[in-house]
Amino acid sequence: IGCYKSENSKINEYTVVDVPASTWVVFSTLSAGNGSGNYDLRSLKNRIFTEWLQTSKYNVLDGGNFEMYCTNKDGYEYCELWYRIEEKQIG
Repeated sequence: IGCYKSENSKINEYTVVDVPASTWVVFSTLSAGNGSGNYDLRSLKNRIFTEWLQTSKYNVLDGGNFEMYCTNKDGYEYCELWYRIEEKQIG
């Protein structure tokens, strides 16, 4: 679980982890709903692994995957699922 850190973030008693540069795919519950905060992460994860991953040209890499909870400029809450990926090797 993560969030963005800015210069004004109060990070006392939190663990700060630097995320390595990589290629990421990001799935958002905001695009699949109304941003009410009532989202079904289990269904989203199921669709990622049974629909998107099966037809994409990418593999999900171990480690570095996380959930980010956000609020957009209109005040809607949503979640992003971030997965570190690499292009499938053919042959």
